Amino acid sequence: MNTDNTRRRRRMSSTTPSNKLSSNVKWIKPRYLANQRERDRTHSVNSAFVELRHLIPTEPADRKLSKIETLRLAVSYINHLHCVLSLPNITQNHCAFINMRNSENNHDDNNEQHLCTFCVNHSSVSN
Repeated sequence: MNTDNTRRRRRMSSTTPSNKLSSNVKWIKPRYLANQRERDRTHSVNSAFVELRHLIPTEPADRKLSKIETLRLAVSYINHLHCVLSLPNITQNHCAFINMRNSENNHDDNNEQHLCTFCVNHSSVSN
């Protein structure tokens, strides 16, 4: 019974042009502003990802990274740079960061060779 009254009121109010116009104006402005804020936020996030992609060395250099790839590579690159700064005796063939992680995790797999992507790229560029 309550639903029928609500439907009638909706029909009646929607047929009245002044009520329809005033209710739409009240709804459009906040919704428009919220949509604009979301577009601005999305644009800001996407711009930050573009900037971050330019800072991460990739092979090939113009490779398009997804957002998750960008974040994962950024974390890996930060760890690599931390390792480079804290351990000055890094050989060209092995990444000290990977070697440190293996010794911390007590991995004794001699068959498994770990190389850092950034060390490999750096050594191939310098050769």
